[in-house]
Amino acid sequence: MRRAAPVLALALALASAAATAQEPASAPKAEAARPEACREADASLGKAKELLARKDDEGALAAIEAAKKGCPEPTAEYFLVHGDVLAGLKRWNDAVMQYHEALRIKPACGDAANALARVFYLSRRYEQAKVVLRNAEAAGATVDAELKKAVEAKLEKPK
Repeated sequence: MRRAAPVLALALALASAAATAQEPASAPKAEAARPEACREADASLGKAKELLARKDDEGALAAIEAAKKGCPEPTAEYFLVHGDVLAGLKRWNDAVMQYHEALRIKPACGDAANALARVFYLSRRYEQAKVVLRNAEAAGATVDAELKKAVEAKLEKPK
């Protein structure tokens, strides 16, 4: 008998993480170093996050795509939000690519690592989820302890 409750709980956690994921505010000095186009695109990023929180995935998708198009140097947060939107639309492979890009830019992005590991978990790609979580921890990210435990449980060999 399959236990659907843990998978459902992880799916809900993914949706919740998408609605609340944020990077820490940048220091004013770093903000000033960003190109003007990116500062303007940050407003579209904020709109995408707002729409995502309201479960308007299609609107959020349009907003994040506009933000990324308008910014020649998108931060990891852009890719994280884009991945969250795509995961909400159940476009898993596209979400995976966005999360990978967020992690390429910021290897210690715990939100991206947890979201990517959740997608792998839901796809029954447990070994990949384990690798993502291990690499994130090695980079200094905080990983979801419950997700890590669930992945490890799936990988345990029956005795």
